[in-house]
Amino acid sequence: GPYNMTFLEGGIGVTRPLAAGSNTIGAAVSWSMAGWMRAVRLEPGEVIVAAVGDSAGGPGTDGWRGIYLADGEVRASWGRGATLRSGTTLQPGRWYAVAATYDGTLARLYVDGNERAEGRAATTAVDPRIELAPVTVLAPGTPPRHFGGSLAQFTLTPCAQTPQQILALAQAQP
Repeated sequence: GPYNMTFLEGGIGVTRPLAAGSNTIGAAVSWSMAGWMRAVRLEPGEVIVAAVGDSAGGPGTDGWRGIYLADGEVRASWGRGATLRSGTTLQPGRWYAVAATYDGTLARLYVDGNERAEGRAATTAVDPRIELAPVTVLAPGTPPRHFGGSLAQFTLTPCAQTPQQILALAQAQP
């Protein structure tokens, strides 16, 4: 990144490979995912905004880590049993600064520069790829889910960004 993209509702998202030795895919490594997002409308259920690894299993599985929406609420997942809820439900059409950070032990979730949740998390290694607004089918026979909207200045970095860095992102609107 930074990634600046608009995803049409019903689209397929974007998947890009990461280097096999990327500092962001190993177990218990520090990383941050941060940027601006604006949803066109809120989908019911879970939709993935941005993930590292294979999002096919969906939030709360060991195969990926990232930021997603659950009935419009911003959440982040670091793997099985490691999900943080922001308590913030998005308003369609409004830009929000979002960030998920992990220092190797502690996970944090931010919305508009404010820390909304934190918790201890253990992570496993994930596939070397980044997915932005991927199509997700959570169970056979259920309709596919997809984030429709825009991402701006979205980055994946191999360190846990500080609260000051997250606040600076939130103050620099897209």
